[in-house]
Formats: sequence, structure tokens, C-alpha cells
Amino acid sequence: MSAEQLGALLTAAAESGGSAPDFADPPEKARKDFAAFLAGLPVPDGITVRPHQVAGVPGLLVRPEEGTGSIGALYLHGGAYVAGDPGGYLGIIGGIARESGCAVFAPDYTLAPEKRFPGAVEEASAVYRALADEVGAHRLTVVGDSAGGGLVLAVLLAARDAGIAQPAAAVALSPWADLTCSGASVTERADRDPLLSGHQLLHAAGVYLGDADPREPLASPVFADLSGLAPLTVHVGSEEILHDDAVRVAEAAGGTLRVWEGMVHDWALFWFAVDESAQVLADVGATVAAAAAGRGEA
Repeated sequence: MSAEQLGALLTAAAESGGSAPDFADPPEKARKDFAAFLAGLPVPDGITVRPHQVAGVPGLLVRPEEGTGSIGALYLHGGAYVAGDPGGYLGIIGGIARESGCAVFAPDYTLAPEKRFPGAVEEASAVYRALADEVGAHRLTVVGDSAGGGLVLAVLLAARDAGIAQPAAAVALSPWADLTCSGASVTERADRDPLLSGHQLLHAAGVYLGDADPREPLASPVFADLSGLAPLTVHVGSEEILHDDAVRVAEAAGGTLRVWEGMVHDWALFWFAVDESAQVLADVGATVAAAAAGRGEA
């Protein structure tokens, strides 16, 4: 049923002139188009949003109107490292806050080319360290989607290698974890995922990486030793081109993989119209709530 819901939603958007952005465009255009795409998505009720800063990085603090309101999660948004901001992801962030009863901080990390790799990793890691000190790593969950999902893994790797405590849990939604785009699903599912293409991702990777090696572990965690990380849950759609990124990192990290049948890239954005989109946010919220309560994974 929900695959039909998603298909109808995407068809209606295309017929009305709306479409996903092209990350192969110049960053200025990609950002403008992505912002317009995200602005067309509703924001859930039952949350409050205010500017906040952690470790010198600006962002948004999203609190549920019901619940403890203490910070339970760090959220890292997607956008292929060249576009996006926390305000565009309030559907996902707000959904997690409502479902968990915890506040979520989403940093507005500097995009490329203004700051290339490892800039996003450094800023996100600084935020994680500060929140871990404030909240306690043992009660914190790190969550991210798409490029933000890869960034989740990079933050965990950087913390592990620096001897910093891991969070209680980590969740990656549709993670982009291989900037070489070597997974077979990039081509095998190219006609099944209307929201992304390998061409777009390779272009954005070049903007983000500059002269850096795309196989750098903090850029492409599929090439890293993923042992010793926090308990990891990876959610991915069966139809998305990044399916294989998700499978590889879940296996390498000894994490939990959930494949959502019929879903395309970043389907959680459509929480207002697709059953599985609302369900995945409920699942993430349960993970955050359990970690914040000191119960570990839900």
C-alpha cells in the first residue's frame, strides 16, 4: 500500500512542476532548488524550534511540546555536502523529537565548496564532543540521513580514534557512505530511484573532496574499519541507489539493517503521506528515547 502512496506522491509532484534538485548543478543552483524542494514539505505540529549554537556551530534546537525536552539526539542533515540546512529537514527532525520526547540539535555545518573535506566532519565532531560532555555520551544518539548518514559514521570513527566515548546509539537513514559510488546498486537501481543519480553524487563528491582521496575513511566509511563503534541501526529503501552503501556499513559495523520494501532514497521526508515514512521516524524516535532513558537500543 505504501509503495503506491509514495508513487502517487512523486507523480503528483512531477506533474505540478516540482522535482528533486540536481546535485550536479553548480552549488548555488543546487542549494536554491533543494531549498525550494524541501520548503514544499510540511512541518509537524507539536514542536518548538529555535536557533542554537553548540561548539561554535550554529543550528536549530527542536523540542517536543510533550516529553522531557532534554537533548537526546544530534541530527546531521543530508544534501550531498553541497546543499541543505536543518530548516529544510524539520519534518524528519521534528518527527524524531515528537516520537522520542527529546530535544534534537541539528547543526548547520558549513557546506562545500566554502569548506571542503574534512570540514563537515570536524564541525560535526566538535558538536558531538560538546553534547557528549553536556548530556553524557551514554544518553545521546547520533542520527543522520543521506550524506548526513555517512557523516554519522565519520563522527563515530573520529571519536573512536581519538579515544572519545561512543554515543549510546547511532542511526543512519539512506546513508551515502561511499563517495566513489562503487556499489552495484548505484547502476542497478538507477531507474528505480527518482531522487538521486550516480552522476549527481560523483559531481557533489568532487566539490566536497577537492583533492582529497574519495577512499579516505572519514569521507567514505565503507572503506574504514568499522569495529568498536556505537550500536548502529541502518535504514534503507529497497529501491534506492544507495542500498549497497547501507548493506556494507551495517555488515562491517555489526549493526542492524532494516530494508524498507518499495521505498526510495530518503523516503522519511514524506512522513505526512507515506506509512513507512512515519513508521521509520517512530522507530528512530524509539531508539532515541531508549538511549536517553539509559536503556540502550529500543
